[in-house]
Amino acid sequence: MLWFVDVPKTDIQYWQHKTFETKWECLDYLADNKVMIVDSILENFREVDGKKLKNFEFFCESKSYVMEV
Repeated sequence: MLWFVDVPKTDIQYWQHKTFETKWECLDYLADNKVMIVDSILENFREVDGKKLKNFEFFCESKSYVMEV
């Protein structure tokens, strides 16, 4: 999740770097690749359309989908 400032209302953008089968796979990936991910975030999102990145967080979320039959 990325937060941008310098706009009338703070803008939040969700950024999915990669998908995983389990939350634990995600947490392992973050532990092993955090510096590379941070470098990538700062390179690509430090300033977007004049909006400066103020903060970002790492989240490993799982989503379930129910199929109706």
